[in-house]
Amino acid sequence: MLTSTASIGDQYWLLFPPSQRLLLRIGTKVVDEWQISLDYVRGSNIYVRGSLGLRAWSLRLRA
Repeated sequence: MLTSTASIGDQYWLLFPPSQRLLLRIGTKVVDEWQISLDYVRGSNIYVRGSLGLRAWSLRLRA
């Protein structure tokens, strides 16, 4: 039963049988996890580059 408070996304899920809904939700979860992992790797690369840059800068000050 659709209520007036159901969002468009909730209505979209109702178009699929329960078994397909589960697969779609699992697929969405996997994609979300990959996105989080990619963002973490990108952030780590920026952090590593920044720390290497600071290290090189501090070595220049000592020389």
